[in-house]
Amino acid sequence: MNESSWNILINVITLITIIVIWFYQREKIKSLQSALSSQKSVLDAVQAYFGIFKIDEVRKFVSLSEENYKREADKKIQETVAPMTEQMNKQREQTLKQLEMSGQALAQFFSFSFSLLLRLPPTQRFRLIDENLKEEATAAMMKTFIKDQDKVYLPPETSIAEFIGLANPSTKTEQ
Repeated sequence: MNESSWNILINVITLITIIVIWFYQREKIKSLQSALSSQKSVLDAVQAYFGIFKIDEVRKFVSLSEENYKREADKKIQETVAPMTEQMNKQREQTLKQLEMSGQALAQFFSFSFSLLLRLPPTQRFRLIDENLKEEATAAMMKTFIKDQDKVYLPPETSIAEFIGLANPSTKTEQ
């Protein structure tokens, strides 16, 4: 075989090798392209998934969730507390009315008792207070009040002369 046939043979083998390598590489390129496209779809899905979790968006969502929770909690508290507050206000008003009525009745009773005490002789007043009032502060207050009133109060059965000490109590006229 001559040299030119060797050159042709080498060229043909080289060409066949190149064609075989090209087909082989073409299949590899196709498989890489399909792998790349599947990886791209996975990357797009991952990017979309993480796009949901943008920090600012997550913070806004959490903030809105907290605000909604607080509003709902406040609303439930108001729904629960409002009737209780209304009921307590009604009870307070009733209690205040009862206290006012009791205070008025107590004031009338005190005034009545006090005027009865002032009609008694001074020695009986303090004895009656000591026997019937067990609370020392109340008894002391009552005695002080009687002493103060004795200076200005004139019982109806006492004449002015008796009150200032000019007349004898035994000469008192009967009504």
